[in-house]
Amino acid sequence: METNSTPKFWIITILILLFVGVMMIPITGLVISPKPLPNQIDTPLYELGNYSLNDIWGTPESYDVDTFIMDKDSPITELNNHTLREVFEDGQLITNNEFTTNTVGWNSTGASLSATSGIATWFANSANDYLQYNINRLNGNIYYIVSRLSTTISNKVGISSLGATQGSYHSVSNLYENISIKYVSPSNNASWGVGIIDISTSAWANVLIDSVNVINLTTLDISDLTVTEMDYWFSVYQAIENNDTIPNTYPSILYEGYYITDLIYNKEWSPLYQTTFDLLTDTQIIAQMDLWIANPYQFINYNSFAGWKPSQSQVVYYHELYLYYSNF
Repeated sequence: METNSTPKFWIITILILLFVGVMMIPITGLVISPKPLPNQIDTPLYELGNYSLNDIWGTPESYDVDTFIMDKDSPITELNNHTLREVFEDGQLITNNEFTTNTVGWNSTGASLSATSGIATWFANSANDYLQYNINRLNGNIYYIVSRLSTTISNKVGISSLGATQGSYHSVSNLYENISIKYVSPSNNASWGVGIIDISTSAWANVLIDSVNVINLTTLDISDLTVTEMDYWFSVYQAIENNDTIPNTYPSILYEGYYITDLIYNKEWSPLYQTTFDLLTDTQIIAQMDLWIANPYQFINYNSFAGWKPSQSQVVYYHELYLYYSNF
C-alpha cells in the first residue's frame, strides 16, 4: 500500500531548520530582546514616591554639589547672611590694613617701622611701644580686632587700643599666627588708635605684620558671635584668599570647603544613615559628604521629592536604571 510521505518530509524539514536556527544563536550573537518603551524613564514609580527617574535625575531639582562650595560671596547663616567679603572687606575699618600702600596712615611710638611687599616690619625700643592706626569708634559698639603677625618674642606682642594693651599675645616664636579680641567701645571717639603693642622691657625683636583688621560687629548685627567663632570665619576667609585648604574645624558648618549649615537647617535626608542631617554627628556628616563629593549624582535635594526617603543602595540602583533608560 503506497502512502504519501510529502507532509512528513515538510514536518521534518521545518524541525531541522528550527533546530539549526536555535543552535546558531550563540554563534551569531542573534538575541531577540524587547526594547524598553521610550517613555519608561518618565513613568511614575511607587518606589520613588510616585516620581519618575527623570523627575529625580533629569531636572534641576537635583543639587549641583559645586554650588555648596564656600567662596567669599556665599551668604552665611552664622554671619547673619552676610558674605565673607561683606564682613572682612566691605566691613574693614582700616584702609591700609594689609600695608599695600606701605606705612601710610600708621604711626609708631619710639620704634622703627617700614613695609615691603605688604608686610610691615616694626621694632620697639622701650616697654609698651605701640603701632596704631586712627579710626572712628562708636559708644557701645562691639568690634572684632584681629592681626596676623610673626615675632621671636613670646607672649609680649598683642592688640592695643589707644596705646594700652588689650591682651591676646603672640605665643609661637617666629611663626605667623592670628591674635584677636572683641572690644566694646566705652565712648565715641573720632581718633581711636588701634593696633599692636610690645610690652617687653628688654630684648626687643622685629615684629612682622601681615595685617591688622578692625570690624564693627554691631553694625553687621553679629556682635553675639564669640571671638572663637569670628576667628574661625576669619581663618576661612584667609584660606580662600590664599587658595589654601579651608579648615574642617566645624564639619557641621564647613567640610572640605562645602557649606553644610543649609543642609542641617533644611533637615536634608541622608540615605547613608536613613535620617535627616540635623540628627547626624560630625563623623556621620563627614562620611555622607565624602560619599556625595565622590558621587555627585547622589547629592540630591531629597526634600524636593516628598515621600521619597531612599536608602543608599536604592539611590545607586535607581540611578543605574535611569542611566539604562537614558540610552533609548
